[in-house]
Amino acid sequence: MPYAAARGTGRCPAADATVGERLATPNYAYEKRQRELAKKRKAEEKRQRKQGREADTTATPGQPDSQPPAPAPGSDPTP
Repeated sequence: MPYAAARGTGRCPAADATVGERLATPNYAYEKRQRELAKKRKAEEKRQRKQGREADTTATPGQPDSQPPAPAPGSDPTP
């Protein structure tokens, strides 16, 4: 076996390293969960905005968005 000596002890090189020398591995499940939560939060905010907008339009049907200003007290309403 000519390659046996090149492999060393036969164990994984990461197993030989101490805990402080290992590189951190990304936690993909955590990152995915955070993205999903952000997506749900954004969708909920959008739903609430849409619901509030619908409530505003149904509260005053047939009314214009802006009303003319009321006459000042004590002024003559006829021109």
